[in-house]
Amino acid sequence: MSKFQIIRDILALDDVTAQEKLVLIAMNQYGDEGRNVYPSLRSISKVCALGYRQVKRHARTLRDKGYLLPVGKSRLNTVNYCLEIPRDVSVPKVGTSTSPAKGHERPPTT
Repeated sequence: MSKFQIIRDILALDDVTAQEKLVLIAMNQYGDEGRNVYPSLRSISKVCALGYRQVKRHARTLRDKGYLLPVGKSRLNTVNYCLEIPRDVSVPKVGTSTSPAKGHERPPTT
């Protein structure tokens, strides 16, 4: 699964706040396709423009929800994570709609 597919699946999560999604997306950028994610929380806080304590709290919440799994420590003493994002195949593609737009339909051509 590519990083872009993981981002799409992160955005489709219902039980995650917007800031938690931002933290997950930033963490995804520091790893290799959801495995071996190894950023420091200070790096994530800089990228997300959030405070360190906020990022720490969001990371703890994401661990409790099961989206971040700690798998060890790196040589620089940062925690290595594995992203456990469920694959959601029901995400509609851009430009496709299940219901027609109201009020913006073109008249039939003759």
